[in-house]
Amino acid sequence: MSEALTRRFEDRYREQDYRNLPWFSPRPPVWVANAVRRRRVARGRSLDLGCGAGTLVLWLARTGYAAVGLDAAPSAIAAANGRRPAHGRRPRFEVGSVLRLPFPAQSFDLVTDIGLLHTLTPRERQRYAAQLARVLRPGGDYLLMAFAREEQRRRVGPPYRLSVGDVVDLLEPSLEVVSVETMGGAPAPAPRMNAFHLRRRLRAQPRGRALW
Repeated sequence: MSEALTRRFEDRYREQDYRNLPWFSPRPPVWVANAVRRRRVARGRSLDLGCGAGTLVLWLARTGYAAVGLDAAPSAIAAANGRRPAHGRRPRFEVGSVLRLPFPAQSFDLVTDIGLLHTLTPRERQRYAAQLARVLRPGGDYLLMAFAREEQRRRVGPPYRLSVGDVVDLLEPSLEVVSVETMGGAPAPAPRMNAFHLRRRLRAQPRGRALW
């Protein structure tokens, strides 16, 4: 994420109560919660990229994960730390960049991204993908929710929306696609989101040569 965009998010968190920000939700995304509850994803250590005020991280900790949240905006992390429970499983929140993840290789069984990837430039995405593959354990799961380029109805919002093909091309050959869903319920003209479940390959696959 560019420094200018990081500053914009930081300013929003400093100027407003996080509960009034348009992207804040007091509950985790239903799609992610269902994947966890139905044991479609690995258990263990989790990392939420662009965690904001920490709703998903707090929920994952309550369900039994050793949960970590990362965000580039210090004020977002301050808000998240202010929500940590006094007792029980306490998640960890860190300030950092998704382009230089401050974690050892193969640190996490589950990585989530709810609306961050589509804020990155095409060049930044390549670094993001390399960092994701580095910290995710073989067989570990990656859950992504991103505004879909196919569903874009007006030129507002995140500037670098991805198509389904964009995501697959970016994350192969290190991850394989488990499922892709289009989230319904968004009133027009708001764009819908695509939800991606990918899994870290046990062994990276060579990129195939085009047949045409």
